[in-house]
Amino acid sequence: MTPGLIRANQRADGAFLSEVLLENGRLAESNGTVTALCLDAIWPSREDPLLAEGIAAALGYLESCETPGRPGHFGLHPAGTRPVWSGASRSPELDATALIAVTLHRYGRRSLADLQAIYREALVPVRVDQLTAASEPWHDYDVFGSWLVPDLLGNPVDVTANVNTLVLLELLGQPMAEIPAIRLMLARALEWAGGSKARVQRLSPWHPEPVELVRALERAERLGVGGLSHMIAELRKLCWVRKDLESEAPLPLRGAGDGHPAWCCKLLHELRRSDPAPVRRLRSVQ
Repeated sequence: MTPGLIRANQRADGAFLSEVLLENGRLAESNGTVTALCLDAIWPSREDPLLAEGIAAALGYLESCETPGRPGHFGLHPAGTRPVWSGASRSPELDATALIAVTLHRYGRRSLADLQAIYREALVPVRVDQLTAASEPWHDYDVFGSWLVPDLLGNPVDVTANVNTLVLLELLGQPMAEIPAIRLMLARALEWAGGSKARVQRLSPWHPEPVELVRALERAERLGVGGLSHMIAELRKLCWVRKDLESEAPLPLRGAGDGHPAWCCKLLHELRRSDPAPVRRLRSVQ
């Protein structure tokens, strides 16, 4: 991992650079989700003194993504910095909150008590408490909707975002209904999807490339969530998963099920490619 590469892809505000993919081209962009994922990839080198200033700046940027007046609710961008292309003002969201909160905790910026408060005040109010005819076959009670807006009718459920949230729940070390609910939803979803790339993509409408579910499962396992090894191994047997994991070009990381643009990150792509662990895991299941 080259400190120079990391510094070259970091803005003055601490965010790591990404690109938003628009209909008429690409624009430079940055947001909390991508910055949190980059910090996760940087973790093994966190004690490198050449990275200390940049890591501190990136953590400061993540803290600035907290919604004013709503502690523990994180959005993609700091208040007042929403890019023009994003359209209407966006609410804080599950995926950003889970990724940012866990990252801040790992780097010592948030305590377990803070994570407990986030669970209680930001996550519990958006648990799914009713299933309708529009619910997908793998949806279940007590999993989480994507927008941190209580009582939002039709709040979409994203399996990858729920896997990222499972990491936060497991860190709390307490029995709670949401943990088995997410695990059951994940098992049902993968059974329904089989080996179909299109079906796996349907599980996570906020993630246009379904390989991000594989990466989320691997990240969750690495951070202490048990019982995922078989799922990961089965997914890695699929040709399209192997192809996408070894892609030479960055694939879109995130998007939105409501048609908003997706974005990718060259830095994260290079950081992931420099990590030999996924290659070893891939060979172990072939």
